[in-house]
Amino acid sequence: RFDFRGHGESALKQEDMTIGGSLKDLEAAFDFMSQQGFTKLDLLGTSFGGGITTLFAAKNNARILHFVLWNPVLNFDHNFFHPTNPLIQWTKKLFSEENMNALKKDGYIILGSRKFHMGKQLIDEMREIKPYEAIRTISCPVLFLQGVQDTHVDYRDSVEYGNMTLGESKVILYKDFDHGFHNKNESRVVYSDTIHFLTQS
Repeated sequence: RFDFRGHGESALKQEDMTIGGSLKDLEAAFDFMSQQGFTKLDLLGTSFGGGITTLFAAKNNARILHFVLWNPVLNFDHNFFHPTNPLIQWTKKLFSEENMNALKKDGYIILGSRKFHMGKQLIDEMREIKPYEAIRTISCPVLFLQGVQDTHVDYRDSVEYGNMTLGESKVILYKDFDHGFHNKNESRVVYSDTIHFLTQS
Protein backbone atom coordinates (compact mmCIF):
# COMPACT_ATOMS: atom_id res chain seq x y z
CA ARG A 1 0.00 0.00 0.00
CA PHE A 2 1.14 3.56 -0.68
CA ASP A 3 -0.41 7.01 -0.52
CA PHE A 4 -0.28 9.49 -3.38
CA ARG A 5 1.22 12.85 -2.51
CA GLY A 6 -1.30 15.04 -0.71
CA HIS A 7 -3.34 11.99 0.37
CA GLY A 8 -3.46 9.74 3.43
CA GLU A 9 -0.17 9.68 5.32
CA SER A 10 1.76 11.62 2.69
CA ALA A 11 3.85 14.43 4.17
CA LEU A 12 2.81 16.84 1.41
CA LYS A 13 -0.18 19.15 1.63
CA GLN A 14 -3.30 18.37 -0.39
CA GLU A 15 -2.78 21.47 -2.52
CA ASP A 16 0.61 20.07 -3.55
CA MET A 17 -1.07 17.23 -5.44
CA THR A 18 -0.61 17.44 -9.20
CA ILE A 19 -1.26 15.09 -12.09
CA GLY A 20 2.42 15.06 -12.97
CA GLY A 21 3.37 14.25 -9.38
CA SER A 22 0.78 11.49 -9.14
CA LEU A 23 2.18 9.89 -12.29
CA LYS A 24 5.63 9.88 -10.68
CA ASP A 25 4.16 8.27 -7.54
CA LEU A 26 2.47 5.56 -9.59
CA GLU A 27 5.65 4.91 -11.56
CA ALA A 28 7.59 4.58 -8.29
CA ALA A 29 5.04 2.02 -7.06
CA PHE A 30 5.39 0.01 -10.27
CA ASP A 31 9.18 0.22 -10.04
CA PHE A 32 9.04 -1.12 -6.48
CA MET A 33 6.83 -4.04 -7.50
CA SER A 34 9.15 -4.75 -10.43
CA GLN A 35 12.04 -5.00 -8.00
CA GLN A 36 10.01 -7.62 -6.12
CA GLY A 37 9.77 -9.69 -9.31
CA PHE A 38 6.36 -8.54 -10.57
CA THR A 39 7.10 -7.29 -14.07
CA LYS A 40 3.46 -6.99 -15.17
CA LEU A 41 0.51 -5.93 -13.00
CA ASP A 42 -3.22 -5.35 -13.21
CA LEU A 43 -4.14 -1.68 -12.83
CA LEU A 44 -7.43 -0.25 -11.56
CA GLY A 45 -8.29 3.46 -11.54
CA THR A 46 -11.38 5.08 -10.04
CA SER A 47 -12.98 8.49 -10.54
CA PHE A 48 -10.31 11.22 -10.79
CA GLY A 49 -7.68 8.51 -10.46
CA GLY A 50 -9.07 7.00 -13.66
CA GLY A 51 -7.61 9.85 -15.65
CA ILE A 52 -4.23 9.57 -13.96
CA THR A 53 -4.03 5.79 -14.42
CA THR A 54 -5.06 6.18 -18.07
CA LEU A 55 -2.16 8.55 -18.70
CA PHE A 56 0.17 6.08 -16.99
CA ALA A 57 -1.17 3.03 -18.84
CA ALA A 58 -0.76 4.73 -22.21
CA LYS A 59 2.99 5.04 -21.63
CA ASN A 60 3.46 1.70 -19.87
CA ASN A 61 1.62 -0.89 -21.97
CA ALA A 62 4.35 -3.47 -21.48
CA ARG A 63 3.95 -3.32 -17.69
CA ILE A 64 0.18 -3.85 -17.50
CA LEU A 65 -1.79 -7.10 -17.83
CA HIS A 66 -5.32 -5.70 -17.53
CA PHE A 67 -6.64 -2.18 -16.99
CA VAL A 68 -9.93 -1.50 -15.17
CA LEU A 69 -11.67 1.87 -14.89
CA TRP A 70 -14.49 2.55 -12.42
CA ASN A 71 -16.46 5.73 -13.25
CA PRO A 72 -13.32 7.39 -14.63
CA VAL A 73 -12.77 11.10 -15.18
CA LEU A 74 -11.29 11.03 -18.69
CA ASN A 75 -12.42 14.47 -19.82
CA PHE A 76 -11.85 17.22 -17.25
CA ASP A 77 -13.76 19.76 -19.32
CA HIS A 78 -16.89 17.58 -19.48
CA ASN A 79 -16.92 16.97 -15.74
CA PHE A 80 -15.43 20.08 -14.12
CA PHE A 81 -15.30 23.18 -16.28
CA HIS A 82 -18.27 22.68 -18.62
CA PRO A 83 -20.38 19.69 -17.42
CA THR A 84 -22.20 18.02 -20.30
CA ASN A 85 -24.61 15.91 -18.24
CA PRO A 86 -27.50 17.60 -16.34
CA LEU A 87 -26.96 15.13 -13.49
CA ILE A 88 -23.60 16.77 -12.75
CA GLN A 89 -24.43 19.79 -10.59
CA TRP A 90 -21.74 19.74 -7.90
CA THR A 91 -19.02 21.42 -9.97
CA LYS A 92 -21.08 24.49 -10.86
CA LYS A 93 -20.07 26.32 -7.68
CA LEU A 94 -16.51 25.02 -7.80
CA PHE A 95 -15.24 27.70 -10.16
CA SER A 96 -17.42 30.53 -8.89
CA GLU A 97 -16.05 34.07 -8.56
CA GLU A 98 -15.79 33.54 -4.80
CA ASN A 99 -13.71 30.41 -5.24
CA MET A 100 -11.51 32.02 -7.89
CA ASN A 101 -10.77 34.84 -5.46
CA ALA A 102 -9.93 32.24 -2.80
CA LEU A 103 -7.64 30.50 -5.30
CA LYS A 104 -5.70 33.72 -5.84
CA LYS A 105 -5.51 34.37 -2.12
CA ASP A 106 -4.87 30.91 -0.69
CA GLY A 107 -3.51 29.00 -3.68
CA TYR A 108 -6.31 26.42 -3.55
CA ILE A 109 -10.07 25.93 -3.59
CA ILE A 110 -12.06 23.47 -1.48
CA LEU A 111 -13.44 20.51 -3.40
CA GLY A 112 -16.44 18.37 -2.41
CA SER A 113 -17.81 17.13 0.89
CA ARG A 114 -14.38 15.86 1.93
CA LYS A 115 -13.09 19.42 1.57
CA PHE A 116 -10.06 18.46 -0.50
CA HIS A 117 -7.73 21.36 -1.20
CA MET A 118 -7.37 21.60 -4.98
CA GLY A 119 -4.29 23.64 -5.80
CA LYS A 120 -3.76 26.08 -8.66
CA GLN A 121 -1.19 23.91 -10.44
CA LEU A 122 -3.60 20.97 -10.52
CA ILE A 123 -6.36 23.15 -11.95
CA ASP A 124 -3.99 24.48 -14.60
CA GLU A 125 -3.05 20.89 -15.53
CA MET A 126 -6.71 19.93 -15.82
CA ARG A 127 -7.26 22.68 -18.37
CA GLU A 128 -4.47 21.34 -20.56
CA ILE A 129 -4.28 17.54 -20.07
CA LYS A 130 -6.73 15.27 -21.91
CA PRO A 131 -6.63 11.68 -20.59
CA TYR A 132 -9.15 10.53 -23.20
CA GLU A 133 -6.60 11.16 -25.92
CA ALA A 134 -4.24 8.69 -24.23
CA ILE A 135 -6.88 5.95 -24.47
CA ARG A 136 -6.03 5.54 -28.16
CA THR A 137 -2.57 4.12 -27.36
CA ILE A 138 -3.55 1.55 -24.71
CA SER A 139 -3.16 -2.00 -26.04
CA CYS A 140 -3.90 -4.19 -22.99
CA PRO A 141 -7.48 -5.37 -22.27
CA VAL A 142 -9.54 -2.55 -20.72
CA LEU A 143 -12.80 -2.71 -18.76
CA PHE A 144 -14.98 0.37 -18.13
CA LEU A 145 -17.60 0.18 -15.36
CA GLN A 146 -19.99 3.05 -14.65
CA GLY A 147 -23.44 3.90 -13.36
CA VAL A 148 -25.85 5.67 -15.69
CA GLN A 149 -27.09 7.73 -12.71
CA ASP A 150 -23.57 8.97 -11.94
CA THR A 151 -23.88 12.51 -10.55
CA HIS A 152 -20.13 13.20 -10.61
CA VAL A 153 -18.82 11.84 -13.92
CA ASP A 154 -20.61 11.73 -17.29
CA TYR A 155 -21.14 8.04 -18.09
CA ARG A 156 -21.32 8.89 -21.79
CA ASP A 157 -17.58 9.51 -21.76
CA SER A 158 -16.99 5.86 -20.88
CA VAL A 159 -19.25 4.81 -23.74
CA GLU A 160 -17.45 7.03 -26.24
CA TYR A 161 -13.87 6.45 -25.13
CA GLY A 162 -14.40 2.77 -24.43
CA ASN A 163 -14.32 2.15 -28.17
CA MET A 164 -11.04 3.97 -28.73
CA THR A 165 -8.47 1.56 -27.27
CA LEU A 166 -5.98 -0.31 -29.43
CA GLY A 167 -6.80 -3.66 -27.87
CA GLU A 168 -9.78 -5.48 -26.40
CA SER A 169 -12.18 -3.27 -24.46
CA LYS A 170 -15.53 -3.68 -22.76
CA VAL A 171 -17.97 -1.17 -21.27
CA ILE A 172 -20.50 -2.21 -18.61
CA LEU A 173 -23.17 0.29 -17.60
CA TYR A 174 -25.34 -0.10 -14.50
CA LYS A 175 -28.76 1.45 -15.02
CA ASP A 176 -29.43 2.52 -11.42
CA PHE A 177 -25.91 3.01 -9.99
CA ASP A 178 -24.53 6.40 -8.92
CA HIS A 179 -20.90 7.39 -8.50
CA GLY A 180 -18.62 5.33 -6.26
CA PHE A 181 -20.55 2.06 -5.97
CA HIS A 182 -20.91 2.60 -2.23
CA ASN A 183 -23.79 0.37 -1.19
CA LYS A 184 -23.27 -3.37 -0.67
CA ASN A 185 -25.26 -4.49 -3.70
CA GLU A 186 -23.41 -2.16 -6.05
CA SER A 187 -20.05 -3.18 -4.61
CA ARG A 188 -20.88 -6.87 -4.92
CA VAL A 189 -21.86 -6.54 -8.60
CA VAL A 190 -18.88 -4.36 -9.52
CA TYR A 191 -16.37 -6.57 -7.71
CA SER A 192 -17.82 -9.64 -9.41
CA ASP A 193 -17.61 -8.08 -12.89
CA THR A 194 -14.09 -6.86 -12.22
CA ILE A 195 -12.80 -10.21 -10.97
CA HIS A 196 -14.40 -12.02 -13.91
CA PHE A 197 -12.64 -9.68 -16.34
CA LEU A 198 -9.27 -10.04 -14.61
CA THR A 199 -9.44 -13.82 -14.52
CA GLN A 200 -11.13 -14.58 -17.85
CA SER A 201 -9.68 -12.13 -20.35
